[in-house]
Amino acid sequence: MKQGSKVYHVEFPEPIEVEGKTDKHFYFGSQAAIYDTFSAEQLGISYGYLKSRFHLEEKSYSNDKCTIRLGPLRRKEKSE
Repeated sequence: MKQGSKVYHVEFPEPIEVEGKTDKHFYFGSQAAIYDTFSAEQLGISYGYLKSRFHLEEKSYSNDKCTIRLGPLRRKEKSE
């Protein structure tokens, strides 16, 4: 995966309101950005524990509060 070509997907079992928008799916460019929007209590896992114990490149993280996945950000190929 090229740098800048990944996206973190946070999914909640029920819609949650953030900045006036209600949704179940949220997308971020880094793990740190997730914690700028959501607290460890909302996610059910601390930033340090997620970063040190889980390799999202290999497997999603899931608990009863949310699922966090890492996947490629797909872009249209540039035409010459």
